Amino acid sequence: MPESNEFRLFIYGEIVSAKHFEYDHLFVRWLMEPPLDWDILSNYDMLYGTTPTCASTVDDREDVTYFAHPFEISLVHKRPFGVHMDSDDTLKWPQILFQIMSHDRLDCVRNEGYGFASVPVTPGCHTLQVNCWRPAGDSIVDQMRRFFIGGARELDNLDYVSVPMGHQSRVLSRYGFKTASSGVLTIRLNVIMQSESFRTDRIMRNKAKHSVRNRIETAASGSHEVIEAFRRTYRRMEELRGELRKRMSNF
Repeated sequence: MPESNEFRLFIYGEIVSAKHFEYDHLFVRWLMEPPLDWDILSNYDMLYGTTPTCASTVDDREDVTYFAHPFEISLVHKRPFGVHMDSDDTLKWPQILFQIMSHDRLDCVRNEGYGFASVPVTPGCHTLQVNCWRPAGDSIVDQMRRFFIGGARELDNLDYVSVPMGHQSRVLSRYGFKTASSGVLTIRLNVIMQSESFRTDRIMRNKAKHSVRNRIETAASGSHEVIEAFRRTYRRMEELRGELRKRMSNF
């Protein structure tokens, strides 16, 4: 069990498939850089990886590349004692960054797109569709280079796919950065959360349920006693009425 001030997050994920990308023979690079105040329970090598290069197949009249590449990440967030897990709305939630590449038979490597996915805030199994984009060339020369020799523009830092870790302003300007939509990446995330506060909340809810149940049972028991007393009084009144009729008939 985690400590009382810990919130543990376990992610068992799978890069399932990709479709609608321009070129075939795809592979995916993925990375998670934990936000501030998050620590790693597992090895740092578990925070990034690369899928094998896979060829596409026709599925429901679409070219789909299946990877079935698993990964797992374990993180922990610690808070000062006495601070509830739900009391801070500024907690940054982990995100997973993706880069999709293609590698053809002529050994040309092309950048097919970037995307990111935020880890769901609820436990359970989640299937996510990640819409991807890639930097677009400024001239016909960039397009010809991409087609013939595979040269393509890439980001120097994958953090630019989402909001960079060190960015503090409320506005992130990307004016002038030309992009083009590429394809869709499908991932599956199984999310497990552990926190002592969850156990405490459950105990309090159970106590509240038992308290309400006890009050209902007590009220029901009191109502039953009142009804029985009313029935005894009614029977006694009937007996007295019968005796009164007998006496009236003797006169």
